[in-house]
Amino acid sequence: MDDEQAALEPAREAVDIYRRLSEAEPAAYLPDLALSLLTTAGIQNAFGVELTEAATVVEEVIMIYRALAEQIPEAFNGYLAAAEQVKIEILEQLSAP
Repeated sequence: MDDEQAALEPAREAVDIYRRLSEAEPAAYLPDLALSLLTTAGIQNAFGVELTEAATVVEEVIMIYRALAEQIPEAFNGYLAAAEQVKIEILEQLSAP
């Protein structure tokens, strides 16, 4: 198994688990879903793999963190900024020759 697959597999499993939990109890699990999605996009970014998917994932993360930051800015503005930085890095990789 490649290093990126070894890292991505548990991250994707976490996304699946938190997606199901957040559907049942969004207030309790939406932050965990966003963090697991951000972790997945970050791994993809770090390894330079599946960057188109990573760009889509990070857009979802930004949407979630924007909504959360509107409710509790002091808790989620930093996460929103981190997600926006990952988006910039992914887009830079996608546009690189």
